[in-house]
Amino acid sequence: MKGLIKTKLLSEPAVSFLRHPVFWLVLIAKLVASALFGSHYVKDLFLPFINHFITSGFENPWQAFVAQGRLDAFPYSAPMLGLLAFPQWIVSLLFPNLVAESLYLRLFLIRLPMLVADLTILIILARWFYTKKNLALWIYWCSPIVFYISYIHGQVDVIPTAFLFLALATLLARRPAWSGALLGIGIATKMHLAVAIPFLFVYAYRNPAPKKPWRRPILFSIALLVAVAIGIGPFLGDPAYRTMVFGTREFSRMFEVAIPMAGHLSLYVAPIVLLWIFLRFVASAKVNRDLLVMMLALAFGVMVLLLPPMPGWYFWVIPLASYFFIRQEAPLSPTLWAVNLLYVAYYGIFWTDPATAISPNQVGNSWLPSGVSMESLVFTALQATLAMMLFRIYQIGVASNQQYAIEHRATLIGIGGDSGAGKHTLGRALQDLLGTERCVVNEGDDYHKFTRGDTAWETLTHLDPRANDMMQPLEHIASLKKGHGINKRRYDHALGQFTQPTPLPSRRFVFFIGLHPFFIRKMRNLLDIKIQVVPDENLRRKWKTVRDQELRGYDEATVLAQIERRLPDARRYVIPQMRFADWIFSCKSDDDDDEISFVSNQLRNDLDLSPLVYALDLVKTIKFDCHLSADMERQQLDIFGHPTAEEIEEVAHRAFPNLVELIENEAPKWHSGNLGVAQLLFLALLDEHAKGPCP
Repeated sequence: MKGLIKTKLLSEPAVSFLRHPVFWLVLIAKLVASALFGSHYVKDLFLPFINHFITSGFENPWQAFVAQGRLDAFPYSAPMLGLLAFPQWIVSLLFPNLVAESLYLRLFLIRLPMLVADLTILIILARWFYTKKNLALWIYWCSPIVFYISYIHGQVDVIPTAFLFLALATLLARRPAWSGALLGIGIATKMHLAVAIPFLFVYAYRNPAPKKPWRRPILFSIALLVAVAIGIGPFLGDPAYRTMVFGTREFSRMFEVAIPMAGHLSLYVAPIVLLWIFLRFVASAKVNRDLLVMMLALAFGVMVLLLPPMPGWYFWVIPLASYFFIRQEAPLSPTLWAVNLLYVAYYGIFWTDPATAISPNQVGNSWLPSGVSMESLVFTALQATLAMMLFRIYQIGVASNQQYAIEHRATLIGIGGDSGAGKHTLGRALQDLLGTERCVVNEGDDYHKFTRGDTAWETLTHLDPRANDMMQPLEHIASLKKGHGINKRRYDHALGQFTQPTPLPSRRFVFFIGLHPFFIRKMRNLLDIKIQVVPDENLRRKWKTVRDQELRGYDEATVLAQIERRLPDARRYVIPQMRFADWIFSCKSDDDDDEISFVSNQLRNDLDLSPLVYALDLVKTIKFDCHLSADMERQQLDIFGHPTAEEIEEVAHRAFPNLVELIENEAPKWHSGNLGVAQLLFLALLDEHAKGPCP
């Protein structure tokens, strides 16, 4: 968890919005409003409750307030009380008189945990939308609803919402135990988050660990139960606590909108709609991040639409809605801003509830027909635009979830090339991108026919098809593509011997790396992505010499002699396979230099590289040349320079908006330089494959 926060959520690119003046202007406005404004709830209920808790030496405040008949003073559990009281307790240790005398200071201090939660949501949104961080500022950070609820009215819904976002971020990063614990803490702060439990559980189940499909949902559930038990359990035996926390009207609002049926029965509308949303989520053929966030937005949005809402409830929807409007790059969406403005108009001007309004207003209705009020008209407009916004979110989420075809089989990736060309180095970079736990490698060298020292090597080289079993890998790859594991022997390069057969499981991505991956026609048809690695010969010789000396125990003279002996077979059997490759990856050097000067890529000319080329054009540290080849078969993309891993990541997010769904990995490891470039080209091929054949 510490590593996730440090390397992902708080990485410099993720928080680069700190340099934007809008962030600081809005932050100052929020700090000032925190000290100046507060509803009756904050001033007359929350603050006295928190003050009693601190000044009494942390005695049970629920018992004291029930004894006074003040049952509505603080309808939240102990974790929320602890979070809100912590800043005031710290400052009161240093300046007790100042805290006791200054209402403005107490208002400010109770807002600090809300501000931290507010920033947490912003950082997570900025991290999810790596190249659209400024949109997160305009759409979420500048939201009038967010500002009014937390810093004018003083409702605390930003805190449980931040825990929901943390639970989502950790679940998507494949940390189910942390996700369950964070969601459990969030539920302990405010119970409405319990609605999210089945959605996150289903996501954990539908996106399992490769070897243990139940591991993630079980870890999520255990951590969730433990966190809820710790947050709520110790106080359940106290009648005063149960009365104030569980005896409020909020718990019965779920059933206030009902359709009368025959006799004494009623049909509760909100639970029915929530159940329909959940079943629709479960029935989805594919569950990605967009679909999960969309369903949560609909679930919480329906509660706001169909139940008599409190002012803070709209906060349940806005951060989730912001996700989709950031994704669509629509900071000026009429629907989004209509909801924001109508909310402020209704709760700031027309709302007449004296208990929860900032300054209850009585707007004249004499000019309206009898029985019609401006308050109801504005509320109707607010709910109508909220419904429109939820419908738009549904459209965006469904379209995103359908962008890539459903893949029921493993994706097969073939990487070919001469010995020492860098096939495995490239393969490891691609596995870092996809997630090593979701990849498996079938080694072509395992299909050699002879062990080291066999007399057959006196007339054959490893590059000769006669020295390899060319048909067994076809059988193995076909099984792996169907999701079936295989048993096979391995070739131990250190010993020059074959091992006993051992299991090789199938996983989401299967790599076949060797000298002859495209030699057999049926194998070429099986492979989804075919890559040939062809560096300049001087680079290959250098890499092979270093590898064979360090890892296989050969001396330099032996390696060089082996290279020369194998060269005719390389030209006869290995190099010609290039014509079948979707992508020829070539590291180039200048004038027989041993250093890479640029990366040359030849790809099929029907592969659309325009999104990638556009994104590359925004990177100042590289230059490139992209053109169609005269053979009318290939296109050439030469890239000069040494981009950083951060630049590679930014290009990937710009070129492939659904990147997370494409690679099915929330935490890829990005490389710099030529391997980073290779990751980008691979994404272009994977994107084409994932979208399925053209209609």
